[in-house]
Amino acid sequence: MFQMTPLTEVPMAVPEEEKTLAVLKDEERAELIAVKDIERIRSPHFLTVSSNNANLTRGFFDVSILFSEIVIVPGGKPQVFIEDRAAVEMSWEHAKALHKVLGSTIEFYEAKYGKIRDQPEKPEISA
Repeated sequence: MFQMTPLTEVPMAVPEEEKTLAVLKDEERAELIAVKDIERIRSPHFLTVSSNNANLTRGFFDVSILFSEIVIVPGGKPQVFIEDRAAVEMSWEHAKALHKVLGSTIEFYEAKYGKIRDQPEKPEISA
């Protein structure tokens, strides 16, 4: 049976030098603050979305990830459509940091639960 791992057990691959944040005190001084010491609050506009499909668009300065869901409505003639759920835009630097954290989190997950199967290049269709 599958067991959920509490988020606190999943290591985040953040190098030591990235665990602090420089906060400007005034025009001439900055202070380093440990990220773990910064209060986390939830926006009233916070969203949790389900997604089984993602697309990327990229520009010179940033990358955007569009999260959507492929929906199949059963019936006489099933309808299929893609419902866009949310888009996240970020700088290339942030995208690279996300890539690093996702990679290490996937490695941790696979070490604990086994290899995640790859998505087939051409899905099998049963009649």
